[in-house]
Amino acid sequence: TDNSFLYAPDASYFSGVINYQQGKYRDAYEDFKRIENSEHYKNEVPNWLVSSLYHLKKYDELLTYGERLLADQRNNPSLKEVSLYVAEVYYEQGKYEQAKTAYERYSNFNQGAMPAAVNLHYGHSLFKLQNFSEASEQLRGIAVAKDSVGQYAAYLSGISYLNIEQPANALPAFAHAASLDFNKVVSEESAFNHAKL
Repeated sequence: TDNSFLYAPDASYFSGVINYQQGKYRDAYEDFKRIENSEHYKNEVPNWLVSSLYHLKKYDELLTYGERLLADQRNNPSLKEVSLYVAEVYYEQGKYEQAKTAYERYSNFNQGAMPAAVNLHYGHSLFKLQNFSEASEQLRGIAVAKDSVGQYAAYLSGISYLNIEQPANALPAFAHAASLDFNKVVSEESAFNHAKL
């Protein structure tokens, strides 16, 4: 037997990682695609492929590939990043119903824990779907942060609370959003809504 092919998957993997790190996403994608079915790399490669597609702005291809993988391998914990990319692309495209479902799937992979920015996107998706009760619940944990994510989450929480007729909860949310100056418009709108209450 010829041993030159023995290390071909390793070579493709490391070439893909190097190309990815150098911002050569098309080359990285091709390297990873070559070893997509490799027994040794089958759990890592999907994350690299999806991330490469994201950087290449091949969103439709990412969604098709990601959804197929997630449907075929529902309980594969190594697909957590794939599920996040799928959710974020749906969110960026304004497909909030699909984003909601995808964020729920990502949340299940993470046992409910999510980075604040992802949590904001999930809550904002619920808000856009006018599911104000769930939106306020989803945003609650991040709406107290003293950063731009917390400011916007507090603002969305305040509006959500108003829509479910909970002005007592809206008041502190608006007060918090108004107290931060990361986004002047959000600060002013929050101060205005706070004053109205």
